[in-house]
Amino acid sequence: MVHFARNLHDSHTSDGTGSGSFTSYITGLQPNTQYYVRAYATNEMGTSYGETQTFTTGSGGGGGNTVTDVDGNTYNTVTIGGQIWMAENLKVTHYRNGDAIPYVSDALAWSTAGGAYCNYNNLQSNADVYGRLYNWAAVNDSRNIAPTGWHVPTYNEWITLMNNTGGYDYSGGKLKETGNAHWTAPNNASDDYGFTALPSGLRDQLGSYYAMGTQAYWWSSTEGDPVYSWGAAISYNETILYTVVYEKPLGFPVRCVKD
Repeated sequence: MVHFARNLHDSHTSDGTGSGSFTSYITGLQPNTQYYVRAYATNEMGTSYGETQTFTTGSGGGGGNTVTDVDGNTYNTVTIGGQIWMAENLKVTHYRNGDAIPYVSDALAWSTAGGAYCNYNNLQSNADVYGRLYNWAAVNDSRNIAPTGWHVPTYNEWITLMNNTGGYDYSGGKLKETGNAHWTAPNNASDDYGFTALPSGLRDQLGSYYAMGTQAYWWSSTEGDPVYSWGAAISYNETILYTVVYEKPLGFPVRCVKD
């Protein structure tokens, strides 16, 4: 089934006035369905249309399902293959039992912190969009960072996601948010499954922030050795989903998968 808005008499969104970039949210999509969409601008002189773009929803189709963490943050979810993933990065500031995860803004303190979280550039506005950054000690804490019934994905679960979304060479492009509202150009992305990966960047082991706009990172729960743990990454100019070992003091976002 194919859907295409040929003109303003068909289904469309209205996303503000003036010049510049804009973000449009399309709801009510059906799973496993191909859609066509194009931008438009209209004034008293008439309506002009941009280039037609196409995408296909995954088996979750956005799903309409949500999960809520211990802080009351609610996340959309998406079904991909046999897995159910959060469609957003984690924002929680407490472990599942209610204990606070320490917030560490100071760079020197970050370099020696136990389990901790931060916001990119210490800005709440970044956390609102991209989620929070956690070190691996917080991810690995027995009090559990994930909502009840969910967990931080293992290395093998990231590999399963990769295999279900086109394999090593293509899965990154199929998981990234489309366009350049957040990603630096070029962004070869189709977001076929509603995973909507964002370029949230990282905090390094010395407490500095890097790569917002160009890189998406996530932790896995799988330890590599006493120094490193496995994680996943996507770049702005590639369609690869990397699985790589990273130093544990780094600050990465977290996506959770259902038990």
